[in-house]
Amino acid sequence: MKKISAFAIATAACLMTACNGESQATPKDTPASTSVAEQQALAANTLCQVDQNFDISACRDGNRFVFQPTRFGNEQLPISVIAAFCDIHQPIHFNKAGVVCIFKRM
Repeated sequence: MKKISAFAIATAACLMTACNGESQATPKDTPASTSVAEQQALAANTLCQVDQNFDISACRDGNRFVFQPTRFGNEQLPISVIAAFCDIHQPIHFNKAGVVCIFKRM
């Protein structure tokens, strides 16, 4: 009986300290998250400009995407471009003249 009680107390103590986070080491530096943030900032500062030829070979996810057709006429085209190339969870700006958004490959 004493073995079971000691085991139950030890298990309870371990669970309680793990829940409080006392036994888990917290890193002082987080270089991985910093480098991801830096990569995202760098990607957002890279411009991917596309016309009606839709050559997106140089575009990478997270790039600032600019679509500017050389001629106007189809008012539905910016909506189609947004659906195909933009991250809809980020701000999107568009009008008849084009689209500016964050690129996301589908």
